[in-house]
Amino acid sequence: MDNIKRKAIKGITIMLIAWALIIFLTAWSLKYWQGWVYWSLWVVWSIIVIPYFMKKDPKFIERRLSGASKEEGKARKLVHRLMAVFSFIMIAFAGIDFQFHLSNIPVYLVIAADILIGIGFWIIFLTFKENSYASSSIQVEKEQELISTGPYAIVRHPMYMGSLFIYIFSPLALGSLWALIFGIGVIISMVIRLLDEEKFLIKNLQGYEDYRKKVNYRLIPYVW
Repeated sequence: MDNIKRKAIKGITIMLIAWALIIFLTAWSLKYWQGWVYWSLWVVWSIIVIPYFMKKDPKFIERRLSGASKEEGKARKLVHRLMAVFSFIMIAFAGIDFQFHLSNIPVYLVIAADILIGIGFWIIFLTFKENSYASSSIQVEKEQELISTGPYAIVRHPMYMGSLFIYIFSPLALGSLWALIFGIGVIISMVIRLLDEEKFLIKNLQGYEDYRKKVNYRLIPYVW
């Protein structure tokens, strides 16, 4: 388990450093306070999630670490990469926006967006707690059982719902209207992935068809 812990810490550290470099190099300033607050949200999320699940459910961390490598099919890998690319461009363009003063987002909207991103992280945390098999790839393991409690009683894909909060409000949190264009790109890629995952689960996860009838909404309660 020490090896898993080291891999998890190494992975999250690399991600946080990369995020910081993208944010502040593109902004070309350390006075980008929106960037600092946004980056701090990711730091806090990492500090909470890694220790919690290493103690409570280390197998979950192991699955998350190996998930991306288990992704099957060229189309799925492409969509996964598109999400990553759009995320990168979204963050980078927000920094460029700050550098050249392209947008003027009021402080209260930035703070509201940060709060909503925090809610997104909380939804994902609850999803992880409820479902130890919430992988970063589309797959079903032999011993995996259907989960219909907690956030799964509200929508069928609560991890995506939490991610929706994060990607919709990240541009505003970073003080950029223009970055919304790329945030929408992330969301479209995510929806394509969600629909593909749903087809896969219908075929491969026992009881999922009945679960679909019980929980009507995929992503947004009372909407879709």
